[in-house]
Amino acid sequence: MMVEDILALGDKVEMHEINRSMNSSKHESERMYVSQLLEFDEDEDDILYIAMPIHEGRLVPLSVGSQYELFFYAKRGIFACNSEIVNRYKSNNVYILVVKLLTDLKKHQRRQFFRLETNMEIQYKVFGEEDDKYFRLMGKMSDEMLERPYYTGITLDISGGGIRYVSKDRLEPGSKVLVFLKLAIDDEICKCEPIARVISSSLAKGKENVYENRIEFVQIKDSERELLIKYIFREERNIRKRQLE
Repeated sequence: MMVEDILALGDKVEMHEINRSMNSSKHESERMYVSQLLEFDEDEDDILYIAMPIHEGRLVPLSVGSQYELFFYAKRGIFACNSEIVNRYKSNNVYILVVKLLTDLKKHQRRQFFRLETNMEIQYKVFGEEDDKYFRLMGKMSDEMLERPYYTGITLDISGGGIRYVSKDRLEPGSKVLVFLKLAIDDEICKCEPIARVISSSLAKGKENVYENRIEFVQIKDSERELLIKYIFREERNIRKRQLE
């Protein structure tokens, strides 16, 4: 199957660095950037043109010869492969990377977002009817809701699209929650506060007074989702490394 049968122009691309300069510190964290598929090569199926990534508002001039593991967010799922940057240039004020695929595209998971099984503490607040009305009208949380204490839960799995977790509280399907996450990335604690909708809430199997809740994000900043996906890929990669040791 050809690359064009799997991917489409405009697909989001995550680039995870897999090689380093000899001068790089061994403690330096791997780099991850977000890009976009711009064009296919007319003659070579293993050559793609993607946008030069932008990080913290600045263009990142990635070096020719550097290698990255690419994750393409396509309609049929996420596909991954290794690649090498073979050229870069500017065309019509757009900075472009030419990448050569070093391995075949392989489907990374069935869902739109990879789901990581992990147990971490999360905090959340439940939207009441008045809270929801105030938020939709004003575009922000009411002072009353902000002052309300958080409930606590423990995740079972987490993805860029939502969370499955257990808590002592049953939630009403269709209601909304404000979630507070602390993600440990590169020795830093990054905070995310997405708004999510409750998909289901039922008693956990074999447990009393413990509910398993499924929620999906309905409002999350792009920067927060990127942090969450970055965290998930790092943790998943660490798990694979430990399994190989």
